[in-house]
Amino acid sequence: MNIPENIKEIIGAIRPEDIFIYFSGFILLAIWLIRTSFGKKALENSIPRRNGMPIFLPLALTLAVLLSVGLLNELSLSLFKDLQKWKQVLISELISLSAGLVSIGLLLFIIKIYFVRGFRGFGLNIKTIPRDFVYAFTYILAIFPLMEIVFWATININKFISGTEYEIPTHQELQNIIENPSILVRLVIATGTIGIIPFLEELLYRGLFQTMIRTNLYYYKHAGWIAIFITSVFFSISHENISHWPILFILGACMGYSYEKSGSLFRPVLIHMLFNASAVLATWRQ
Repeated sequence: MNIPENIKEIIGAIRPEDIFIYFSGFILLAIWLIRTSFGKKALENSIPRRNGMPIFLPLALTLAVLLSVGLLNELSLSLFKDLQKWKQVLISELISLSAGLVSIGLLLFIIKIYFVRGFRGFGLNIKTIPRDFVYAFTYILAIFPLMEIVFWATININKFISGTEYEIPTHQELQNIIENPSILVRLVIATGTIGIIPFLEELLYRGLFQTMIRTNLYYYKHAGWIAIFITSVFFSISHENISHWPILFILGACMGYSYEKSGSLFRPVLIHMLFNASAVLATWRQ
């Protein structure tokens, strides 16, 4: 593996219009690092969300949702295996959408019970959405160059280990878009990937799991960062492709920080939606 040659290839592949995005991201990240003393002061004024959750509840709910959606998908594939491929995918996606909506309803009911001030105490205040969207876009822009560096490093580390060319596997939902030109199938996949999945996963990972850790580590000086780190690791490894984990960890840390800093769950939800939307749109155009 020739690192200098790889760097030349990357530089040569950068489009002129991308330079502004990379430059803006580096500047935003540098400003944040300077203003927060490299993150040491970033969460000084953040406070944990008051709740009465049992310590086991977030993990139990996360595992239950992941297992139920997975089992429903397997069941649908076995029941409808004689249908055309695109119909199998459509039915599987519709089942996943339905399961996701039911899971969201259950989680909102639990949040209403266990969190002081209910949805507002949890961070679901629709009045903050416009401001959260601006911040979400800024955060995505700030971590974009870092994710690109990690993406390049992941590919080249795998090349070095295997001694052969390596490509990071495409996420299954994106692969379904590539393999199914049907507009109906693609719209259903896009609805789930951009709308349902980000909201469901942020309710689970940032809203419940991260809050539970933060609550129980309240007396530790860096409780916020510890909660963000542990949640980001769990968020990453809950996804199938190991090579996706480094980028997902960075994304998870960004979403976790945005939640702890603002107290609004809509902020990480919107970051997640923007990230997924960019991937879906880029895949759709292929």
